[in-house]
Amino acid sequence: MTNLLQNLEIDEDYFLELLLSGDLYAFEEVLYKFVMNNIYDMLAEAFIKDVIANQIFEAKMRALAATSRMGKLQKRFVNLQLRSGTYLKLEAKYARVAPKKVVESRYLCLRYWGVIAHASPSYYSQVSKFSVLCGSFEIANEVLSGLQIGGNVERMRSLAMAVSRKCLLKRVECIVSETDNLAGKRVVISTDGGRIRTRNYQAEKNKAGTHHKFETPWKEPKLFVITVIDQNGKIERTQLPIYDATFGEEGLFKLLGEYLKALNIKEVEQVQVIADGALWIWNNAKKMLLELGVAEDKIVETLDYYHAVEHLSKITELLPKRPQGAKQSLFKEFKELLWEGKVKEIIEKIRSQVKRVSRN
Repeated sequence: MTNLLQNLEIDEDYFLELLLSGDLYAFEEVLYKFVMNNIYDMLAEAFIKDVIANQIFEAKMRALAATSRMGKLQKRFVNLQLRSGTYLKLEAKYARVAPKKVVESRYLCLRYWGVIAHASPSYYSQVSKFSVLCGSFEIANEVLSGLQIGGNVERMRSLAMAVSRKCLLKRVECIVSETDNLAGKRVVISTDGGRIRTRNYQAEKNKAGTHHKFETPWKEPKLFVITVIDQNGKIERTQLPIYDATFGEEGLFKLLGEYLKALNIKEVEQVQVIADGALWIWNNAKKMLLELGVAEDKIVETLDYYHAVEHLSKITELLPKRPQGAKQSLFKEFKELLWEGKVKEIIEKIRSQVKRVSRN
């Protein structure tokens, strides 16, 4: 035991004192962080530096530079944040020449290993996971600290945002698996708009001078869901659904089209589009499906029942005065007819209630 402790440069007396004082918690926390993180950091550094100096790896980096249209390679120092949160300083090949608007790192080894914002995949995976699961970056940082993973709130925030931007570029690829395929299936696509407040920061700061002032205007997110149904019209629980959202009408159909193309929508048995009466949906939905190769006779456009009921309620209220409860009874009848798809009967009943139509 003594030899092992000496090799790890551990102060044996310090840890014995923790146990003798009854503080088992501090003993476990300090020992785990010191031993596990130190051993991990030392091994990681040794392996990574050995690989960077390896001739085979050197050839791989030159090949990557060529395929990525990068040139004028030179060695530069760069930091890599490991899973423990520790920064490892490396001397790695850097490309002085690269295509415009290059997204990935010019440090070839970081690019090759999938590093984001100088964080290793294992580190940014932990940060991203707890950033989503926890209610705030502050809480997420506390959780990571409890797991002996180093970092701070600002680093977590910036790294989580960097990962999210990366994921947005490959959002369809991330969500659609190789087994997801709509060929020969009945598909329902539902879309609608919502309301959400956004935060727009201003140049002016608050009275204390600590934070920038901001406005919170309303914005309408566009949402959609892609669902598979069986021959009885029931949702197929073993496949999909896929939910997603974006801002802007054009952006929604572009994103939806990318999903449908990846899902092989052109081989679908039938596709039903369900939405409210918004023209921006009906002016684009069918056009998008046709452009994706879906036969026109396989496309069914359906007005959402609950949105249609809202309009029926307004129409019923506008009808001539009737005895108490009669309008409610008529509205109930309208809903039943609508559910059965008897739209013509609804129109006839409305016309029978109105003697003449106002031209105003």
